Amino acid sequence: MYQADPLVCKGCEGPLKIVAYVTDELSIARILDPLDLNPPQPDKPPPIRELVRVPVDEEGREIQAC
Repeated sequence: MYQADPLVCKGCEGPLKIVAYVTDELSIARILDPLDLNPPQPDKPPPIRELVRVPVDEEGREIQAC
């Protein structure tokens, strides 16, 4: 099956130029939602890594717990 070049004007067959990229997730969702083109949402969110803070002295050395 023949697929038309997306960077050619359908009217005059002249070249099209990319003038902007949409990278913001919210903006992309607002564009794709009315077209029913959003990817399916994952069943559960990815795991969250736990942040552990280790006490250090003035010189940046780890303080050992007694």
